[in-house]
Amino acid sequence: MLREKFSYVSDEGFDRKMKKMFLGSGAFYLGGKIFILAILIMSYLSVKFNWDLWQMILNIFR
Repeated sequence: MLREKFSYVSDEGFDRKMKKMFLGSGAFYLGGKIFILAILIMSYLSVKFNWDLWQMILNIFR
């Protein structure tokens, strides 16, 4: 029996670079989705409670 952990892609050479690239692109994809979702939630709340959305965004970076 082999005692190595199972992986679809090996951890050496070209496969290792591809694995890192896929993990990185997945992280950027999720980050983008979360960012868009946060903007949608903030815009909904600003309309519901009559807040100034741009002032909220500027206060975050202040």
